[in-house]
Amino acid sequence: MNEVVYTRAGRSVSEDAVSAFEMWLGTTLPEGYRVFVKGVNGAAPRPQYFSGIGATEDILELEFLFGLEREVDSENLRARVAWYPRMVWSGMLPIGVDSGGGVFGIGMLSTNRGQVFHSDELASGGVIRHVSRSFEEMIRALRSL
Repeated sequence: MNEVVYTRAGRSVSEDAVSAFEMWLGTTLPEGYRVFVKGVNGAAPRPQYFSGIGATEDILELEFLFGLEREVDSENLRARVAWYPRMVWSGMLPIGVDSGGGVFGIGMLSTNRGQVFHSDELASGGVIRHVSRSFEEMIRALRSL
């Protein structure tokens, strides 16, 4: 198993900050992603590639994972919720991007809670593919090319 190093990590955030975001969102974050947000708070994971988990055999790249209270909107979870309303309406929270503009989302409904999905065209209603059963599984699957 590769050790994942987080570059461009944010400062850790308080329990109060995470709880305030959850209150704004109207639900709690899945536990694995919640732990990541509190401790790492957005980052570029290295290595960043994975394949063969979930319903896809494609090689996917996880360029950046969003965090709270990030100064740049493109890295800020709250801003990304506003950028991807179709994803939120579908019961997913946008959590990261690939280098080609694709979006990763984590399930927030009882039927998909904590599962990770990806779409190359999510903002315009593209196909959503299942990636992993959990945020932790996705992180464990990261590899170098």
